Amino acid sequence: CDNVVNTGKFEWQLSRAQVLEKAPVQEDQALLSGGEEEGTDLPTLADTDGGRQERLLAARRKDFTWPRFEAFVRGAFLAVQQAWTDGDLERLRPLESRALWSTHRYWLERYARAGLRNVLEGVKVERVQPVRYELDPFYESVTVRIFAKMLDTTQAGDGRIVSGQPDVPRRFSEYWTFIPAIGTVPGEDVKEC
Repeated sequence: CDNVVNTGKFEWQLSRAQVLEKAPVQEDQALLSGGEEEGTDLPTLADTDGGRQERLLAARRKDFTWPRFEAFVRGAFLAVQQAWTDGDLERLRPLESRALWSTHRYWLERYARAGLRNVLEGVKVERVQPVRYELDPFYESVTVRIFAKMLDTTQAGDGRIVSGQPDVPRRFSEYWTFIPAIGTVPGEDVKEC
């Protein structure tokens, strides 16, 4: 956390950007919530060798158990949803990669400039499904698919709902990858990197 890695060693690095064309952005449309998620009911794309990889991870990390890790995932997921609703970038930062945090910062700033807020309520994790375990000399990663539902509305500064359905939960699923450095233990306190 808070280390600058400008070599592109751990993720892509942008070295040059060129604008090919420009188009006007409809601010109000991009910030509205609602609509059904595509693919929520499609089968999970999982590594066919996941059981073997999980056993290797458990052998390498005596502290790893699926129930404990699943509890950690659920806690992290709920913490991210709450920090997003609160517009709290400081609480988001230790829970996300630099790239994801930058994306979330961009959108939260756009909402704020438009005088809007995306509010997520009644967030419920329905299921966490393991997808892939990966080990290398420096990192261990676990990818999961999280199935959840929540009330998702966009609200004006006065609390008026401008989009979304305030009484109909929206079902969705997301793939999340957790990438702790070798030797770190994902704990139950999801406020720490």
